[in-house]
Amino acid sequence: MTVKGRRAEYKELTRSAVLDAAAALFADQGFTATTIDDVAQAARVSKGTVYYHFTDKAHLFEAVFRDRQERLAEDVAAAAMRHDRPWPRLDAALDAYLEGTVTDAAHRSLLQQAPAALGAERCRELDEQMGAALNAFEITFEGRLAAARN
Repeated sequence: MTVKGRRAEYKELTRSAVLDAAAALFADQGFTATTIDDVAQAARVSKGTVYYHFTDKAHLFEAVFRDRQERLAEDVAAAAMRHDRPWPRLDAALDAYLEGTVTDAAHRSLLQQAPAALGAERCRELDEQMGAALNAFEITFEGRLAAARN
């Protein structure tokens, strides 16, 4: 078991605070209108701290986008895992996906801004990476389901 040092824990908490602040600002103000100064102020850190974790605003947006997409994938997977039959599993996964992308205005805003902020090609790459992660989940789920049947 690895124990995190105080510095590593603080670094992780700081990065998380920057991501959360940036996510709220990007959703509220948009990518173009949000500055690194705004993010630093909202996260209650220095501008240098933001740049320590992220090379530029586009890198920060990508990290926020990726973080929110990973959270969504986890929510979808958790919803699906509560069921062992295909239709209820699909229904729960779809409900979780729609909740995260349609009902959640902040996430919806990030999805709408991503092509302009990151470029269409980078968005496709990220989608492919998320698809691979969800495929890995499906393989894991099917393995657990098969083991439960035996």
